[in-house]
Amino acid sequence: MAACTPEEALSLLGLYLRAQGRFHVFRELNFNRGLFFWVGTRELLPSGWRWFSAVVQHDAEQNENSLTYLAQSALQRVARALQARDAIHVALNQPQNNDTRDQALSSLDVVLMLLMGAVDAAARVAHHVLNLDYPEHRAGWQREDWLSRVRKGARPHAAVVSEGAEATLVLTILRRLRNQIHGAALQGIGVMGSQEEQSLIALPPAAAEEVLEAAEALGGHEKWGLRSILPDRFHIDPGILVDQLFPAVLELLNSLMQQTPVERLPGVDSPPQEVPPIQGGAGGTLNPFDPIIRASIRWQLGF
Repeated sequence: MAACTPEEALSLLGLYLRAQGRFHVFRELNFNRGLFFWVGTRELLPSGWRWFSAVVQHDAEQNENSLTYLAQSALQRVARALQARDAIHVALNQPQNNDTRDQALSSLDVVLMLLMGAVDAAARVAHHVLNLDYPEHRAGWQREDWLSRVRKGARPHAAVVSEGAEATLVLTILRRLRNQIHGAALQGIGVMGSQEEQSLIALPPAAAEEVLEAAEALGGHEKWGLRSILPDRFHIDPGILVDQLFPAVLELLNSLMQQTPVERLPGVDSPPQEVPPIQGGAGGTLNPFDPIIRASIRWQLGF
Protein backbone atom coordinates (compact mmCIF):
# COMPACT_ATOMS: atom_id res chain seq x y z
CA MET A 1 0.00 0.00 0.00
CA ALA A 2 1.50 3.32 -1.10
CA ALA A 3 1.90 6.08 1.48
CA CYS A 4 1.47 9.75 0.63
CA THR A 5 1.68 13.11 2.36
CA PRO A 6 -1.46 14.94 3.55
CA GLU A 7 -1.05 17.34 0.61
CA GLU A 8 -0.88 14.45 -1.87
CA ALA A 9 -3.86 12.76 -0.22
CA LEU A 10 -5.93 15.95 -0.48
CA SER A 11 -5.16 16.39 -4.18
CA LEU A 12 -5.92 12.72 -4.86
CA LEU A 13 -9.23 12.99 -3.02
CA GLY A 14 -10.03 16.17 -4.95
CA LEU A 15 -9.31 14.38 -8.23
CA TYR A 16 -11.58 11.51 -7.21
CA LEU A 17 -14.45 13.88 -6.38
CA ARG A 18 -14.06 15.83 -9.61
CA ALA A 19 -14.07 12.58 -11.57
CA GLN A 20 -17.50 11.97 -10.01
CA GLY A 21 -18.66 15.42 -11.13
CA ARG A 22 -18.49 16.82 -7.61
CA PHE A 23 -16.68 20.14 -7.25
CA HIS A 24 -16.51 20.63 -3.50
CA VAL A 25 -14.91 23.68 -1.96
CA PHE A 26 -15.95 22.91 1.60
CA ARG A 27 -18.25 20.38 3.13
CA GLU A 28 -21.28 22.60 2.61
CA LEU A 29 -20.09 24.52 -0.44
CA ASN A 30 -20.02 23.24 -4.03
CA PHE A 31 -19.21 25.02 -7.27
CA ASN A 32 -20.08 24.02 -10.80
CA ARG A 33 -17.25 22.80 -13.00
CA GLY A 34 -16.68 26.09 -14.79
CA LEU A 35 -16.48 28.22 -11.65
CA PHE A 36 -14.24 25.72 -9.85
CA PHE A 37 -11.62 25.75 -12.61
CA TRP A 38 -12.00 29.49 -13.27
CA VAL A 39 -11.28 30.35 -9.62
CA GLY A 40 -8.40 27.84 -9.68
CA THR A 41 -6.94 29.51 -12.76
CA ARG A 42 -7.15 33.01 -11.30
CA GLU A 43 -5.51 31.73 -8.10
CA LEU A 44 -2.66 30.11 -10.03
CA LEU A 45 -2.09 33.21 -12.18
CA PRO A 46 -1.95 36.06 -9.63
CA SER A 47 -0.16 38.33 -12.13
CA GLY A 48 -3.25 38.03 -14.28
CA TRP A 49 -5.27 40.34 -12.02
CA ARG A 50 -3.35 43.48 -12.96
CA TRP A 51 -2.80 42.27 -16.55
CA PHE A 52 -6.45 41.48 -17.26
CA SER A 53 -7.85 44.43 -15.29
CA ALA A 54 -5.83 46.90 -17.37
CA VAL A 55 -7.01 45.30 -20.61
CA VAL A 56 -10.64 45.57 -19.46
CA GLN A 57 -10.11 49.25 -18.53
CA HIS A 58 -8.63 49.91 -21.96
CA ASP A 59 -11.46 48.25 -23.87
CA ALA A 60 -14.11 50.01 -21.76
CA GLU A 61 -12.52 53.36 -22.63
CA GLN A 62 -12.26 52.44 -26.30
CA ASN A 63 -15.83 51.04 -26.33
CA GLU A 64 -14.68 47.70 -27.72
CA ASN A 65 -13.86 44.24 -26.41
CA SER A 66 -11.38 42.63 -28.80
CA LEU A 67 -8.35 42.84 -26.48
CA THR A 68 -10.45 41.69 -23.52
CA TYR A 69 -11.51 38.60 -25.46
CA LEU A 70 -7.91 37.91 -26.39
CA ALA A 71 -6.63 38.20 -22.81
CA GLN A 72 -9.56 36.21 -21.48
CA SER A 73 -8.72 33.46 -23.97
CA ALA A 74 -5.35 32.94 -22.28
CA LEU A 75 -7.07 32.46 -18.92
CA GLN A 76 -9.80 30.23 -20.36
CA ARG A 77 -7.25 27.97 -22.03
CA VAL A 78 -5.45 27.44 -18.74
CA ALA A 79 -8.78 26.58 -17.07
CA ARG A 80 -9.55 24.05 -19.80
CA ALA A 81 -6.02 22.66 -19.63
CA LEU A 82 -6.53 22.03 -15.90
CA GLN A 83 -9.58 19.94 -16.79
CA ALA A 84 -7.61 17.98 -19.38
CA ARG A 85 -4.87 17.46 -16.77
CA ASP A 86 -7.51 15.86 -14.57
CA ALA A 87 -8.46 13.54 -17.43
CA ILE A 88 -4.83 12.40 -17.77
CA HIS A 89 -4.59 11.49 -14.10
CA VAL A 90 -8.00 9.80 -14.06
CA ALA A 91 -6.89 7.62 -16.98
CA LEU A 92 -3.51 6.82 -15.42
CA ASN A 93 -5.03 5.95 -12.03
CA GLN A 94 -6.78 2.90 -13.50
CA PRO A 95 -5.42 -0.48 -14.57
CA GLN A 96 -3.58 0.32 -17.78
CA ASN A 97 -4.64 -0.98 -21.17
CA ASN A 98 -4.90 0.38 -24.69
CA ASP A 99 -8.08 2.32 -23.88
CA THR A 100 -6.83 4.09 -20.76
CA ARG A 101 -3.51 4.77 -22.47
CA ASP A 102 -5.27 6.32 -25.48
CA GLN A 103 -7.39 8.48 -23.18
CA ALA A 104 -4.29 9.75 -21.36
CA LEU A 105 -2.47 10.55 -24.60
CA SER A 106 -5.48 12.26 -26.12
CA SER A 107 -5.82 14.45 -23.03
CA LEU A 108 -2.09 15.21 -23.06
CA ASP A 109 -2.42 16.49 -26.63
CA VAL A 110 -5.17 18.81 -25.38
CA VAL A 111 -3.06 20.07 -22.46
CA LEU A 112 -0.12 20.82 -24.75
CA MET A 113 -2.27 22.68 -27.30
CA LEU A 114 -4.14 24.70 -24.68
CA LEU A 115 -1.05 25.73 -22.71
CA MET A 116 0.75 26.74 -25.90
CA GLY A 117 -2.38 28.62 -26.94
CA ALA A 118 -2.39 30.51 -23.63
CA VAL A 119 1.28 31.48 -24.10
CA ASP A 120 0.58 32.59 -27.68
CA ALA A 121 -2.41 34.69 -26.56
CA ALA A 122 -0.18 36.40 -23.98
CA ALA A 123 2.24 37.23 -26.80
CA ARG A 124 -0.52 38.84 -28.84
CA VAL A 125 -1.63 40.91 -25.86
CA ALA A 126 1.96 42.12 -25.51
CA HIS A 127 2.00 42.88 -29.24
CA HIS A 128 -0.97 45.24 -28.78
CA VAL A 129 0.35 46.79 -25.58
CA LEU A 130 3.68 47.61 -27.19
CA ASN A 131 1.92 48.75 -30.39
CA LEU A 132 4.45 46.93 -32.52
CA ASP A 133 4.62 47.80 -36.20
CA TYR A 134 4.89 44.18 -37.26
CA PRO A 135 2.42 41.48 -38.40
CA GLU A 136 0.42 40.23 -35.42
CA HIS A 137 0.50 36.65 -36.64
CA ARG A 138 4.28 36.68 -36.09
CA ALA A 139 3.84 37.36 -32.36
CA GLY A 140 5.38 34.51 -30.35
CA TRP A 141 7.91 34.21 -27.55
CA GLN A 142 9.82 31.63 -29.59
CA ARG A 143 10.15 33.93 -32.64
CA GLU A 144 13.41 35.85 -32.65
CA ASP A 145 12.25 38.31 -35.31
CA TRP A 146 9.30 39.36 -33.11
CA LEU A 147 11.32 39.29 -29.87
CA SER A 148 13.89 41.66 -31.32
CA ARG A 149 11.13 44.25 -31.62
CA VAL A 150 9.83 43.52 -28.12
CA ARG A 151 13.30 44.21 -26.71
CA LYS A 152 13.16 47.76 -28.07
CA GLY A 153 9.87 48.44 -26.30
CA ALA A 154 10.18 46.38 -23.12
CA ARG A 155 13.58 44.87 -22.47
CA PRO A 156 12.64 43.20 -19.13
CA HIS A 157 9.70 41.62 -20.93
CA ALA A 158 11.88 39.97 -23.56
CA ALA A 159 14.42 38.96 -20.92
CA VAL A 160 11.91 36.47 -19.48
CA VAL A 161 12.51 34.26 -22.51
CA SER A 162 16.14 35.14 -23.18
CA GLU A 163 18.55 32.47 -24.34
CA GLY A 164 19.38 30.03 -21.55
CA ALA A 165 16.64 31.30 -19.21
CA GLU A 166 14.56 28.66 -17.43
CA ALA A 167 11.41 30.01 -19.05
CA THR A 168 12.95 29.49 -22.49
CA LEU A 169 13.77 25.87 -21.64
CA VAL A 170 10.21 25.28 -20.43
CA LEU A 171 8.87 26.86 -23.60
CA THR A 172 11.13 24.56 -25.64
CA ILE A 173 9.65 21.43 -24.05
CA LEU A 174 6.10 22.69 -24.44
CA ARG A 175 6.59 23.88 -28.00
CA ARG A 176 8.43 20.82 -29.28
CA LEU A 177 5.90 18.37 -27.85
CA ARG A 178 2.92 20.49 -28.93
CA ASN A 179 4.30 20.69 -32.46
CA GLN A 180 3.82 16.94 -32.83
CA ILE A 181 0.19 17.81 -33.57
CA HIS A 182 1.48 18.81 -37.01
CA GLY A 183 3.23 15.49 -37.58
CA ALA A 184 3.34 11.97 -36.20
CA ALA A 185 1.11 11.68 -33.11
CA LEU A 186 2.60 10.91 -29.71
CA GLN A 187 2.75 7.12 -29.43
CA GLY A 188 2.04 5.25 -26.22
CA ILE A 189 3.39 1.91 -25.07
CA GLY A 190 2.70 -0.33 -22.11
CA VAL A 191 5.61 -1.50 -19.99
CA MET A 192 5.59 -3.76 -16.98
CA GLY A 193 6.55 -2.04 -13.75
CA SER A 194 7.36 -3.77 -10.50
CA GLN A 195 3.73 -4.77 -9.94
CA GLU A 196 1.56 -3.64 -12.85
CA GLU A 197 1.56 -2.28 -16.37
CA GLN A 198 2.49 1.38 -16.85
CA SER A 199 1.80 3.69 -19.77
CA LEU A 200 4.63 5.67 -21.35
CA ILE A 201 4.98 7.92 -24.39
CA ALA A 202 7.68 7.51 -26.99
CA LEU A 203 9.67 10.76 -27.25
CA PRO A 204 9.44 11.73 -30.95
CA PRO A 205 12.88 11.58 -32.61
CA ALA A 206 12.35 14.98 -34.23
CA ALA A 207 11.90 16.59 -30.81
CA ALA A 208 14.23 14.38 -28.78
CA GLU A 209 17.44 16.41 -28.81
CA GLU A 210 15.89 19.72 -27.74
CA VAL A 211 13.55 18.16 -25.17
CA LEU A 212 16.32 16.07 -23.60
CA GLU A 213 18.70 19.05 -23.38
CA ALA A 214 16.03 21.30 -21.87
CA ALA A 215 14.89 18.67 -19.35
CA GLU A 216 18.48 17.99 -18.28
CA ALA A 217 19.02 21.70 -17.65
CA LEU A 218 15.76 21.89 -15.68
CA GLY A 219 16.60 19.29 -13.10
CA GLY A 220 17.35 16.15 -15.05
CA HIS A 221 15.56 13.55 -17.15
CA GLU A 222 14.17 11.61 -14.21
CA LYS A 223 12.50 14.70 -12.77
CA TRP A 224 10.64 15.15 -16.07
CA GLY A 225 9.62 11.49 -16.34
CA LEU A 226 12.10 10.64 -19.10
CA ARG A 227 13.35 7.06 -19.21
CA SER A 228 15.54 5.11 -21.61
CA ILE A 229 13.99 1.66 -21.92
CA LEU A 230 15.20 0.90 -25.46
CA PRO A 231 18.62 1.56 -27.02
CA ASP A 232 18.85 5.16 -28.23
CA ARG A 233 15.18 5.82 -27.43
CA PHE A 234 13.56 7.74 -24.61
CA HIS A 235 10.05 7.44 -23.25
CA ILE A 236 8.08 9.80 -21.00
CA ASP A 237 5.77 9.12 -18.09
CA PRO A 238 2.79 11.36 -19.02
CA GLY A 239 1.70 11.84 -15.41
CA ILE A 240 5.11 13.08 -14.30
CA LEU A 241 5.48 15.18 -17.43
CA VAL A 242 2.20 17.06 -17.01
CA ASP A 243 2.86 17.70 -13.31
CA GLN A 244 6.29 19.15 -14.09
CA LEU A 245 5.21 21.09 -17.15
CA PHE A 246 2.04 22.66 -15.78
CA PRO A 247 3.54 24.64 -12.85
CA ALA A 248 6.50 25.61 -15.02
CA VAL A 249 4.21 27.06 -17.70
CA LEU A 250 2.15 28.82 -15.01
CA GLU A 251 5.35 30.44 -13.74
CA LEU A 252 6.20 31.46 -17.31
CA LEU A 253 2.77 33.00 -17.84
CA ASN A 254 2.92 34.83 -14.51
CA SER A 255 6.31 36.31 -15.44
CA LEU A 256 5.14 37.39 -18.89
CA MET A 257 1.97 38.98 -17.49
CA GLN A 258 3.92 40.72 -14.74
CA GLN A 259 6.40 42.21 -17.21
CA THR A 260 3.81 43.32 -19.78
CA PRO A 261 3.55 47.12 -19.35
CA VAL A 262 -0.25 47.15 -19.59
CA GLU A 263 -0.38 50.60 -17.97
CA ARG A 264 0.70 51.98 -21.34
CA LEU A 265 -2.64 51.07 -22.90
CA PRO A 266 -4.86 54.07 -23.71
CA GLY A 267 -7.63 54.43 -21.15
CA VAL A 268 -5.74 52.89 -18.24
CA ASP A 269 -5.82 56.00 -16.05
CA SER A 270 -6.27 54.40 -12.63
CA PRO A 271 -4.07 51.64 -11.19
CA PRO A 272 -5.29 48.25 -12.46
CA GLN A 273 -6.69 45.84 -9.91
CA GLU A 274 -3.72 43.82 -8.68
CA VAL A 275 -5.47 41.45 -6.27
CA PRO A 276 -8.73 39.48 -6.23
CA PRO A 277 -11.85 41.33 -5.05
CA ILE A 278 -12.13 41.38 -1.26
CA GLN A 279 -15.87 41.82 -0.89
CA GLY A 280 -18.71 39.64 -2.11
CA GLY A 281 -21.44 40.79 -4.45
CA ALA A 282 -24.53 42.85 -3.70
CA GLY A 283 -26.68 41.67 -0.83
CA GLY A 284 -23.85 39.80 0.85
CA THR A 285 -23.55 37.14 -1.85
CA LEU A 286 -20.61 34.78 -1.79
CA ASN A 287 -17.24 36.01 -3.04
CA PRO A 288 -15.82 33.05 -4.99
CA PHE A 289 -12.35 34.62 -4.77
CA ASP A 290 -12.28 34.65 -0.98
CA PRO A 291 -8.74 33.64 0.08
CA ILE A 292 -9.85 30.50 1.89
CA ILE A 293 -11.87 29.36 -1.16
CA ARG A 294 -8.93 29.96 -3.46
CA ALA A 295 -6.63 28.05 -1.10
CA SER A 296 -9.03 25.09 -0.96
CA ILE A 297 -9.18 24.85 -4.74
CA ARG A 298 -5.41 25.23 -5.10
CA TRP A 299 -4.77 22.42 -2.64
CA GLN A 300 -7.31 20.15 -4.30
CA LEU A 301 -5.70 20.78 -7.68
CA GLY A 302 -2.36 19.75 -6.21
CA PHE A 303 -0.51 23.09 -6.44
